[in-house]
Amino acid sequence: MKMIVSGGLFFVIYFFVFALFNLAFPGYVVAVWNLKAISGIRLIGVPLEELMFAFTFGLYWSSVYEHFTWHSQRAFVPVLAGLGKSPARKTRILHHRTP
Repeated sequence: MKMIVSGGLFFVIYFFVFALFNLAFPGYVVAVWNLKAISGIRLIGVPLEELMFAFTFGLYWSSVYEHFTWHSQRAFVPVLAGLGKSPARKTRILHHRTP
């Protein structure tokens, strides 16, 4: 579910930024993109393939982010579990290293 939300969010952000780009530089997409080599379908000037890329990149990036940050998230769990404990117990928990 997180992947779908991430893909959707990146899709919306990418579409918004690309649409603003089209407003700032009209005709750029037609001049630079080879629309005959791709589907040629554009939504408010944004090529369909760009939107497909944005959605799939959002799916991919959520997994990459989770992969690179899972160690730091796991390290905080013992600290949060020991918040209601005595100060000596908190010190031991804070100095505990997870493999």
